Amino acid sequence: MFLKMTKLLCQVTVALLSAMACTAGLLADENPPADIRLKKIDAVRVDTAPVIDGRLDEDLWRQAAVIEDAHQVQPHEYGPPEQKTVFLLMYDEDAFYVGVRAFDTEPERMTARVLRQGSKLIFEDRVGLLLDPFNDKRSGYMFELNPNGVRLDGIYNSPTEFAPNWDGIWEGDAQITADGYTAEFAIPFKTLAFDKEDDTWGLNVWRVVMRNEERDAWVSYNRATNPAASGEVGNMQGMDFGKGLDITPSVSLRQERNIESGATRYRLEPSLDVFYKITPSLNGSLTINTDFSATEIDDRQVNLTRFNLFFPEKRDFFLKDCDIFEFAQTGNGQPFFSRRIGLSPAGDPVDLEFGGKISGRLGQWNIGTLAIRQGEYPGVDASDIFVGRVTRNVLEESTAGVIMTWGDPASNRDAMLGGVDFRYLNTRLPGGQTLTGNLWYQQTETEGLSGDNAAWGIGISMPNQNQWRGGVTVNELQQNFHPALGFANRTGVRQYAAGVGYTHRFNDGWIRELGASFDAEHIARLSDEGLSSQSLWLRLINIANFPGDRLIVHLVHMKEGLDRDYPIYAPSQYPARWVILPPGLYTFNRLGIQYSTSPGRAISASGYYWTGSYYNGTRWAVKAALEWRPNKHIGFAGMYDYNDIDLKQGDFITRLITFQSDLVFSNTLSWSNLIQFDNVSGNLGLNSRLHWTPEAGRNVYLVFNYNMIDTEAGFHSTRSDITLKANYTFRF
Repeated sequence: MFLKMTKLLCQVTVALLSAMACTAGLLADENPPADIRLKKIDAVRVDTAPVIDGRLDEDLWRQAAVIEDAHQVQPHEYGPPEQKTVFLLMYDEDAFYVGVRAFDTEPERMTARVLRQGSKLIFEDRVGLLLDPFNDKRSGYMFELNPNGVRLDGIYNSPTEFAPNWDGIWEGDAQITADGYTAEFAIPFKTLAFDKEDDTWGLNVWRVVMRNEERDAWVSYNRATNPAASGEVGNMQGMDFGKGLDITPSVSLRQERNIESGATRYRLEPSLDVFYKITPSLNGSLTINTDFSATEIDDRQVNLTRFNLFFPEKRDFFLKDCDIFEFAQTGNGQPFFSRRIGLSPAGDPVDLEFGGKISGRLGQWNIGTLAIRQGEYPGVDASDIFVGRVTRNVLEESTAGVIMTWGDPASNRDAMLGGVDFRYLNTRLPGGQTLTGNLWYQQTETEGLSGDNAAWGIGISMPNQNQWRGGVTVNELQQNFHPALGFANRTGVRQYAAGVGYTHRFNDGWIRELGASFDAEHIARLSDEGLSSQSLWLRLINIANFPGDRLIVHLVHMKEGLDRDYPIYAPSQYPARWVILPPGLYTFNRLGIQYSTSPGRAISASGYYWTGSYYNGTRWAVKAALEWRPNKHIGFAGMYDYNDIDLKQGDFITRLITFQSDLVFSNTLSWSNLIQFDNVSGNLGLNSRLHWTPEAGRNVYLVFNYNMIDTEAGFHSTRSDITLKANYTFRF
């Protein structure tokens, strides 16, 4: 079975990639200019720093280097921009400065409804830049501003993968003018890792005009603006990162109340984070009594699968230099997932007594080490945790590396993992095409488990934004493979996956893009070669217009092989209502229709409808979301997710409801509220968060949480807490 499937996948891969390679050059309607990746500009060094108020009214900016040859990335790559944008570059010994004049012939149509710091800007007009201090085409920092001066930043985990939750310390502001808006960035060198010996950095700048979803950039390739698709800025000399020391003390005062028992507890929690640049490119971090009370809570999900759901990391300590620890694209089977630390399996916070991290780059080497002392919690003793990761830049854009982890934060067992990986990237193919590949192997040693403890995978893909795309992967996770500090939602399986898609983009008319795709996945149990899961996913139509409205029609054929009883519906407060499916092979089909309006509008909506068979019965589902932002000070959003399932073993309905409101007084003070309820856990939760950030690195939070549970007698309150937290970063 294995040999047959592998042979078939190899044949499919060869045919798929050969077809794409042959047709890419013939069908590409937007070939990149030959010198697009050779763009270079020298930054101008100045003696004094500009005032960062977003106005660009100082004569100092007249000395700056100028970029005004941006081109369209979306919708017509390499076409001329509809609006003119001028970028100004300069630096002094302390920071890199970028000024932007974003002209607009219809300024009243600009999308600038976000005023709260920390909000997503994906649906806003904005300008941004990418800095790759090592110019290795594999890593970098991203910074963006909208016309209201709201900052957004992130870090690249790989040349094409972006982590938006990274939070750096930098200044930025913007001002709306009669003919568009102006913006100013100041990126301190203390915020960046770099090598003083390198006088040439990777650079890109861009602008987004949301009303027609136009994106313009200095450099792009395959409709991407990332470290692999960027230009260069030279003359970067004599930068000073000071003593390279950041000290961030914080203190939180918390009241916790168990409403059911009436018990109330008060806690005063001081904590300390220290960041030190051992060299300009190598960072050391120390955290003591780490407090995550002000971290944004997770979006609620209702799980109708047999496997654990994945939640992203949002905690600052783990996000710093998180790109260093990234492993190959494994899908299921990640060796390191930082949310395993400081959270119990039930999702409750666990004290971190202290921790340290050394991470950065030395020449072509990327190094990351992490050591944590996690406190005890019911059923689990205090434990020591270690992660080590080393990679080497190879070829033009690829990396090879090793990883090791030790410790199990969720049990008292000894556990360790070792792994190697090779990540291939080539963005220099004819016709603007990209080729990626992953090859990896891991092995674990876990107390009480022996043998069958390895995992491996191989994959190749062409993730292109235009014309043909596709790929194929084979992964295997053996039964006793246990990544105690990683993520694996099922083991004892071998997975085969392949997919192909095609997107055509139009230069004019009502339709912007039209596409279709087909993805197939087969997951077999290693124990008996029986079927675990299989899916054939056909996207018949994926169509979008120029304003940004989109319609997608799906057809899905699925098989699920259950080798034991599966509680598909298990509301924690109603054990008598559980619905349990018996072992067997189940085949079912679904039709889905998904529609969304342009998110750049003051009122935007999205929704989907699914219907069809489900295991041995039927299922229909509706999900609708609505967002209303009448102005930049007020915002409301709501979502309703409904599933009606009828099985031979019983009928049930799941509901997930969320409501969010934002009241934003200025781009330094905001009040956000989030209410979430699902009828599977029966938990109704309120999270209310007042956030004042007078400047980056200095914050005050007032956070209130209130929880209720749904019972036969109705809702009753269970617990609440209120936290006042403040932190202040001292930079030396």
